[in-house]
Amino acid sequence: NFPFMTYENLFALFQLTLASILLFFVPQLPNDFPAPFIMYAMGTTLFINSTFVWTAPLMMRIGLLRRALMLFWHYLLCGAAADTRYMVGTNNKGYLFHLTAERCLRYGYVTQEEMSNC
Repeated sequence: NFPFMTYENLFALFQLTLASILLFFVPQLPNDFPAPFIMYAMGTTLFINSTFVWTAPLMMRIGLLRRALMLFWHYLLCGAAADTRYMVGTNNKGYLFHLTAERCLRYGYVTQEEMSNC
């Protein structure tokens, strides 16, 4: 359940490699040049977040974190992470593709007529 072979991790590996090259193989850098250390921190943070933190085994199974993420997607991103026309994404009601037929009717995403046509 933890994705290691992703584009994010490839980018993190690129950042860590470039930071190592800058730190160890470029002699004309000043001693107080912070770029390699910032790149180490960003690459490590990206790897940990994309591999462990923002994955279903951790983020989506802890109720408080899941609810906070849904509220963030709905309110701070102005509902950009959900499309009720196609029932994909997430809003403050939950994961749209996991909603039951009764909830879809109750929230007004589909009409009774559309349900009877299925």
